[in-house]
Amino acid sequence: AIRRASAYSQQQIEQIAHHDVVMLEKSNGTSAYGSVEEGTRQAAARIKAVNPSVKILFYLNSMVHYPRYEANKSFQLDWATRKRKNPDKYFKFMNRYYYYDHRNLDFR
Repeated sequence: AIRRASAYSQQQIEQIAHHDVVMLEKSNGTSAYGSVEEGTRQAAARIKAVNPSVKILFYLNSMVHYPRYEANKSFQLDWATRKRKNPDKYFKFMNRYYYYDHRNLDFR
């Protein structure tokens, strides 16, 4: 899995394109293109232009709320996992990112 907030250089794209499978994960192109989805689309298109047979996978963490996804713009704090003994507090990954509460029907 690879990630880079800025756009990949052409040399990096050519190196990446030599693999059979490439997994693009969070942060790809966020500073250059504004969202993970757009950064991933741009990187994938450039990789495919060099090697049309490469398989490109998109990784989306379904447990941790990372903020730079276009899809997360509608995120509501009610969808985060609360602590049972202190429901005013939320579980956070690395004390920074909320965990999604998949038990919440409104979230699903």
